[in-house]
Amino acid sequence: RWDVRFACVDTGVTDPENGGVQVLSDVDDTIVCSNASTSCNSFGGCTIEGPKALKAYLSGKDRRLERKEMYPGVAELMLGLALGKNDGNGGQYYPAKAMMLSARPREAKIMLSIKQDSKLNSYLESAGKQYGQSSWGVNVNSSLYGTLFDGLSFKEFGQTKAKRYNKFAKTKPNTNFVFLGDNGQGDPCAAQSMLDSDAGNQMIAILIHVVQDPIDETTEC
Repeated sequence: RWDVRFACVDTGVTDPENGGVQVLSDVDDTIVCSNASTSCNSFGGCTIEGPKALKAYLSGKDRRLERKEMYPGVAELMLGLALGKNDGNGGQYYPAKAMMLSARPREAKIMLSIKQDSKLNSYLESAGKQYGQSSWGVNVNSSLYGTLFDGLSFKEFGQTKAKRYNKFAKTKPNTNFVFLGDNGQGDPCAAQSMLDSDAGNQMIAILIHVVQDPIDETTEC
């Protein structure tokens, strides 16, 4: 008996007729609870204070779980979206690996990027294996990062994510996307900008995790 499945394991199938969607996701306070504390309150100030303070500043605002604890059910949600309503066309198609869409500067890749052996990737891979998708996890090679030149405010972080999405979506005109984010650091304005972009029709759903009072969130980029 031959186990024949279609599509490259790394990219999966995102044809809406046959597979699911390409999941784009923020990391901190979306998949993993940041619960980080630091005395600095700006990118520049945290940079001066040191790498640990900078990483805490870039993490997020949620304090409801233990530091770096994975939110339960998020990996399964992402896998379900990647498989689509037809469950990968009855199991014939590989689900596309989740891509992280982060404003983290790629210049700080050694310190901040998602790696193959990271806890985050292990969390997603465990969900994949549990549901018979052993190849699924984080697309560590193609995740989208920002740059130090993109700006230092949460509003500019949102602009960065929208720009990365729009540029990438143009290379995948037949792909539909879903974006997962939180309302702590500019994801709502990023989401709105994505919907308003030239590739807005490819963004079929946006899910925002509420980690602070919506009155305080950045909604316009």
